[in-house]
Amino acid sequence: MPKLFMASLGCAKNLVDAETMLGETLGDDFSLALEADDADVVLVNTCGFLEDARNEAREVIREFLEVKERLGGSLKVVATGC
Repeated sequence: MPKLFMASLGCAKNLVDAETMLGETLGDDFSLALEADDADVVLVNTCGFLEDARNEAREVIREFLEVKERLGGSLKVVATGC
């Protein structure tokens, strides 16, 4: 079973959305990874409205892309949110 790591950035609504996504995905489709290095998929749930949040999201996504490169390119990095 593939492993999913979730990063939630932004407001409390984003956290609720992230928890809902985890609830929908974990179990039958994915198991939870506690670190991005152990994941097959990293899901970044973030805010796209506030400039500070967009900047933080870009930085975090870059960090996960570095993990992907270090792992040989197999990691999938997915960004979602409002």
